[in-house]
Amino acid sequence: DIRPTWKSIMNNAYATNKWAGVARRKHYNDADMLEVGNGKLTIAEQRSHFALWCLLKSPLLIGADVRKLSNESLDILKNH
Repeated sequence: DIRPTWKSIMNNAYATNKWAGVARRKHYNDADMLEVGNGKLTIAEQRSHFALWCLLKSPLLIGADVRKLSNESLDILKNH
C-alpha cells in the first residue's frame, strides 16, 4: 500500500511502470490512491506525484479528505 512519503510514491510508480505496456482503453494500471494533501509532502512532491499518476495512466483516486485540503493541494487535484 502507498503511504504519503516520496519514497513510497516512487516505489509504487516503479512497480506500476512495469505494467505500462498492457494499459489501453478500458484497461488501466492502478497505482493506488493519490496522496496529494496527505502527510508532509511538499507542494512540489504533490505536483510530481499527480503528474506521475497521469503519466502512468492510473485512475486518479483521491486519498485525502477533500474538506480538509489546503488551497494548494486542491488546485493540484483540480489541475490548476
